[in-house]
Amino acid sequence: MLKHIMKLTVLTLGLSYGWSLQAASSSLDRWTYGLGGEVKQLVLDEGVRRCPYKDSQGYWTIGIGHRVKSNIGCITEARARVLFLEDITKHTTYVTKDYPWATAEVKLVLINMSFQLGRTGLSKFTNTLSSLEAAEYVKASEAMLDSLWYKQTPQRALRLSNRIKALSTALSTTQRTT
Repeated sequence: MLKHIMKLTVLTLGLSYGWSLQAASSSLDRWTYGLGGEVKQLVLDEGVRRCPYKDSQGYWTIGIGHRVKSNIGCITEARARVLFLEDITKHTTYVTKDYPWATAEVKLVLINMSFQLGRTGLSKFTNTLSSLEAAEYVKASEAMLDSLWYKQTPQRALRLSNRIKALSTALSTTQRTT
């Protein structure tokens, strides 16, 4: 799947360079064409900025949530896409390696969290992670909201927490029908 994402991203790199992310959904669609809802959600969560800025934690950031060491100057849209692809690949690899039990929706949520928090930041969610591994989705969802992360980015944290909580409903429905 990652190779497929990489190919689609490379194919879309040649699109026009005139962009603004606050723009209409056509701009977002141009950015994420063929890459699926999860990638589109990451773009919405992170935003797109060609010029460096300091994020809410004071870290220099550019493109789509890509952390840099200093103000490196503005980059092209094509460079931002390449960085984004590298970041998605890196965080997918981290989650796959660190949490081999995570599949489907759980894996997607963890990739989103890793993208925002980093590998080390995600690893600190010990209660959430142990609950997810045990398929205790309500408990995991609650643990996600009992965090500084929730206080800093409540909409994103709540949305991801609700996705995990919904797995509990899906699991109980499946158990009743079997």
